[in-house]
Amino acid sequence: MKNFYNKPYGRKYDKPDRWTAYSDIVEYIKDLGECNKILELGCGNKTMSNYFKQFGYEVTTFDFDKELKPDYLVDMRTWNNDNPNFKENQFDIVLASMSLEHISYKDTIKMLKIIKKISKFSVIALPLYSVVFSFSFKIPFFDRKDFLIHFPMKWFMDVGHDTLDEWELGENISVKRWEKDLDKLGFTIMKKKINPLYPRYWIYQLKNKGESYSHCKEMK
Repeated sequence: MKNFYNKPYGRKYDKPDRWTAYSDIVEYIKDLGECNKILELGCGNKTMSNYFKQFGYEVTTFDFDKELKPDYLVDMRTWNNDNPNFKENQFDIVLASMSLEHISYKDTIKMLKIIKKISKFSVIALPLYSVVFSFSFKIPFFDRKDFLIHFPMKWFMDVGHDTLDEWELGENISVKRWEKDLDKLGFTIMKKKINPLYPRYWIYQLKNKGESYSHCKEMK
């Protein structure tokens, strides 16, 4: 049992705070209506893929670690349009949750071009390298109000990003540059958020430019 706890995706991986990020991802995918074909890039411990499968989504998993038993054993750094040979718009949604930061930013740009080709929408979660001050309050009969302010980490300390990450927003890649690159590649940011209860990640809901938002809601 001790070895299990030491594994990257052992019980200590899914801490309570991380479930907050999961809930935001679920919200953004369900918000797309009847989209039901999902490709998950970097399936990890399959928390997300198992959840969506329980609710009737058709989920295809993709990872380079054979121990995770993904549907496709592929390294994003060496993947191209022909390996595997996914068709244009084969998926409704590509989910890249806490995975793109594990490859170089140059490879991430290449990956985004493929994502745009094979799917109509995408949900992406990326780590934020900053110091965040957040608080929430709830008044009976009213919605909860959340507030947050984030500052560059280097203003306080320069500890370096997670050793497993090649890059993080706010450190070697600015949020402004990231969003500008999304625009250049043909993505439209539909929604984005940092959850005050777990301000570690930026979560984006994207669509391809020219794609109708109502597409999935009209599917039978």
